[in-house]
Amino acid sequence: MVKLLLLISSSFTFLFLLSGCSTPVDSSNLKTSGFYAFIDISGRVSDAEVRVSLKSGSSILASDLDLNSGDLLRASTDTDSRILSKDGFPVLGIDYVTTIPYVGGSNFTVALERNDGDNAPSSTVSMPEAFNITSPANNTTYNQNSSITIAWGPSVSNGTMTINHSETCILVSGGKGEADSSSVTVPDTGSYTIASSTLFPTFTDSYGNPESISSCDSKFKLSRTNSGTIDSNLGGGSIKASQDRWINLILN
Repeated sequence: MVKLLLLISSSFTFLFLLSGCSTPVDSSNLKTSGFYAFIDISGRVSDAEVRVSLKSGSSILASDLDLNSGDLLRASTDTDSRILSKDGFPVLGIDYVTTIPYVGGSNFTVALERNDGDNAPSSTVSMPEAFNITSPANNTTYNQNSSITIAWGPSVSNGTMTINHSETCILVSGGKGEADSSSVTVPDTGSYTIASSTLFPTFTDSYGNPESISSCDSKFKLSRTNSGTIDSNLGGGSIKASQDRWINLILN
């Protein structure tokens, strides 16, 4: 327990230093060409979350930008428009976020509008086609010698699907183990098969001895993603739109 708490404390300190060691930059102090926008749009059943991180550069240590003096971000589809609100605290990182209704295949535009300076009106991306996981059912149980096929539909010709999974396991000793996530990008054919034996992580005790596993929850995330074009008036960044679906499987 002490080791775990120290690890959490160390990780928090590292993230704090990474995100909070530099004071956010007031947007009024920068030209538009000094803005770097990292835009993620996540599609749901009937609306999408638009989340934007504004930075003073492209490196991981770049400062957040704090929109002031009438500067704002606006997300639009063909039928709706929403202004993004600040989400977060200066020392822990600032994002700007909104939700906006959409229909399948919508085009999204995220604009930076400024009172004093050049606007950046046209960072654009199209939302990928929606899909559903059709099998297996959520919380289906598999043993260690199973072949697991995850199916979804509809598929997209010449497209790709990114499949991420992570495991949380109950150990025979009564402890709990969590494995790092793993991902693979495959053709968007409508199905993906994996041997259940490859999902079981390896854990060791404090003496380096193998720990036996009682059962695991394996959480799968399937993502269909499109990349778009960032406005040329900005210094750089990226814009992506994705359809994400989740399923949990039980391994024993």
